[in-house]
Amino acid sequence: MTTLLNRLLLALILTAPSGALAGKKPSPARAAFDALIADLQKSPEDVALREKIIQAARPLQPSVPDEADTLIGKATFVLKHAKSAKDYAEAAEIYRKVLLLAPWVADHYYNAATILEKAEKYPEATSHYRFYLAAAPKAKDAQ
Repeated sequence: MTTLLNRLLLALILTAPSGALAGKKPSPARAAFDALIADLQKSPEDVALREKIIQAARPLQPSVPDEADTLIGKATFVLKHAKSAKDYAEAAEIYRKVLLLAPWVADHYYNAATILEKAEKYPEATSHYRFYLAAAPKAKDAQ
């Protein structure tokens, strides 16, 4: 029982937002950003909202949630063993979840777009490339 409580406490400490355990409130900009992320969870197809999040993230430079990194590991495994468009579609679905958790990360959009191309989902790939360019307008391949 004590071990379980210790694990729960450790999980709380590791997943708490920065400053939350010290009683610090997030800045107004960070609170607004977090609200945008919460809105995206409810409306994942909202293009304007994604673009707004990408813009809002620039000055904040938020960290990527651990859950997103875990999902990327799963997508990498699926990709390593992919043999068909269906396999690539499975990896693309994992990246959709990643992009709900960290919709400001340019590389995630680029990777998702590349995977969607291999899954033969070209309109979705094009959309993700556009988000990539919005998130990384100065990227070398943005020309």
